[in-house]
Amino acid sequence: MFCSKCGSPIEEGARFCTACGAPVEDVQPAPAQQEAVQQPVQPEPVQPEPVQQPVQQPVQPEMAQQTAPVQQADPKQKAPSNINFKKIAIIAGSAVGAIVLLLLLFCLIIPKLTYKKENAILFKSDDKLYYLKDVNKPQNAMEIDRLSFDDYVPNNAFTEDGKYIYFFTDYDNENDTSTLCRVKVSKLKKNRSNKQYIEEVAKDVRYFQFVKDDVFYLDDNGKLVMEKKGKSITVAKEVADFCVSEDDNTVYYYTGQSGSESADAEIGYIDSSAGKKVVIEDDIDNVYTLTASGMFIFRKNFEEDEETGRKTFDLYIANKKQAKKLAENVSDIIDYNAKTGVVYYDYYTRDLTHYSDYISFPDGLDELKEPTKADAFVEVSEADVLDEVFDESIDDEKKTEFYDDLDYDEELGYYYTDSWWYDYEFYYDDASKKWYKVDDDKLTELWDNYNDNESMAYTAENYKEMEYAVDKYKVCLAGFENDETVLCDSVNHVMGDAESGILIYNDVPDEWDKINYASLGDATAGDKILEIYSNSQLYYQIADGEPQEFEADADTVFVEAVDGDKVAISTYKDDEKEFYYAEISGDKFSRFELLEDDYESIGGTFKSGNLYYIRFDEEDEGTLYKYNGASSEEVLSDVDGTVAVTKQEEYVYSSKGDLELYNKDGQKKDEIRDVDDYIYIKRDKILYKSDDELYLYKNAKKQRMISSDVDDFVSYARQYGLTDIDDYLY
Repeated sequence: MFCSKCGSPIEEGARFCTACGAPVEDVQPAPAQQEAVQQPVQPEPVQPEPVQQPVQQPVQPEMAQQTAPVQQADPKQKAPSNINFKKIAIIAGSAVGAIVLLLLLFCLIIPKLTYKKENAILFKSDDKLYYLKDVNKPQNAMEIDRLSFDDYVPNNAFTEDGKYIYFFTDYDNENDTSTLCRVKVSKLKKNRSNKQYIEEVAKDVRYFQFVKDDVFYLDDNGKLVMEKKGKSITVAKEVADFCVSEDDNTVYYYTGQSGSESADAEIGYIDSSAGKKVVIEDDIDNVYTLTASGMFIFRKNFEEDEETGRKTFDLYIANKKQAKKLAENVSDIIDYNAKTGVVYYDYYTRDLTHYSDYISFPDGLDELKEPTKADAFVEVSEADVLDEVFDESIDDEKKTEFYDDLDYDEELGYYYTDSWWYDYEFYYDDASKKWYKVDDDKLTELWDNYNDNESMAYTAENYKEMEYAVDKYKVCLAGFENDETVLCDSVNHVMGDAESGILIYNDVPDEWDKINYASLGDATAGDKILEIYSNSQLYYQIADGEPQEFEADADTVFVEAVDGDKVAISTYKDDEKEFYYAEISGDKFSRFELLEDDYESIGGTFKSGNLYYIRFDEEDEGTLYKYNGASSEEVLSDVDGTVAVTKQEEYVYSSKGDLELYNKDGQKKDEIRDVDDYIYIKRDKILYKSDDELYLYKNAKKQRMISSDVDDFVSYARQYGLTDIDDYLY
């Protein structure tokens, strides 16, 4: 139904238009009127609950006005409003609540927005320790305490919530320990002594680490202590080392002396939230490694064969959930993947044999004697001797006297003339009545030959007593999810990279199994063995795939960097060095491309699918290249320092005290001179030290000095990985 005056819709039973107030001509039937009039006096159960009366009361007058007789209504009177006051009250209440909530959020969030923990630093200046909440406001630095000359600012300084600072004092140079202290940041005040707020945590501490806001430290007695909410709890004793897990609140440790062959150690972990210690395994000979992902590699039952010198052990792997024996009688670990829990290891057989089993020796070496003058004798006549000695004719008496005066050489068994004024010595054999002189050329030749044979004889004598070991390796992998898998057998010189799954090795040449393959008359045994070894074929194998011939001519191979199926490899042979880019497809290299050769040294890293590497042609002159999978482009030249690749793939280059900033195209943006150390927090914010003065570079401007005479500084941003730098090259 619609109003005849203004056309507005009218509810059923209404007497007046709610829009213009005009009376409604089409009056409703009497029964409906009577029912509407009686509605306000309904029985008690229909009435609203008492607590709702203030909300329902405005409805009753509205109902009364609508049901009043038409004659009492003034046509000029404005019709009462049809507004729902109940909804208004609810909306108003919600709005007030929202405002209160916004104010609360404002009070909680705004302080956090205005204070970024990444801007906090701790530095030592003039043997005083200072805390600066915001590097943008250097005037607000607060002195914590005076340190001794030997005290240093540790790498770990801030708790994760930024509320506490931990630091060392009273460094003991003899024991390499310090006193661990802490201070609550909120108590520090500017321009006043804050020494009173320092709490001494422990003495004789080696080092400490944070687990969120709890602190674990190791003291000089090997006690591992957890500092939690002001309470010190010893969680393990005789600890050799510990580390904090990357992804949870777990602290892993092992006891005993690191590197000992029979340390009788245990491995375990501490749940910092509960303060509970769990021993994973004990009676361990030695812990090979402990990773931040919480993986232990350790050994048991270490043995050494006295005859062969072969060392073997049982290999284990463990994490907080399980410990597993991987293999028995293992020789060594090649590599491991801390994330997947896969370990590459090998067995080897050492065949001990005498060199004489492999080398043939010339005949007669055992009877070899030094040459004598007699071996180079040439017969001459008596007349030639007398003519040479006397240079004139002589009578029989003088001749008899000459023979009587001859000297006798007992070693040679010959008489001889001894005179310095004639050219030759002459030797006389009384038995044969013959004279001889020495052929000097022949004697020299004999001595040369003797020296050669004498050296050969000496070598032969030693080789006959020497043992040569032929090592043949069998390489395997195993892990938490893998049983032992043999990757390759009967190889030597194994190089492995567990992250990429690549094994590179030489085969054992067939010549190892041949007898008398070398002769001392042709080459020395050592040279021949090296020749055979260097000519052995090089193979590669990816995971447990089939062996493939390695395309490069090399003796030694290193996997420099890995990014999924992309690999950078450097090879060496003699003085020749080569650098390759490879791609893996299945169990083979689908690409194997030579990028660089004939260099001094090289190395690289992958970033966003690109390979960045620095080639050095001399010890301190290098060039940074970027290889995108298709071509290499030079990014920076004359590199002789550290290059950092940022998250935006821009470059920060520090060399010879200068800090240079480049965009991703290698174009220089800015340069800061005389930089000793720096922290690249963000693209427009760099904290750096120059000539023992600490500065803040911001928005391409060199801000005023933060402090002078700075020995060391620590940044919250660096400590918790909040900087924009991901990778460093050299």
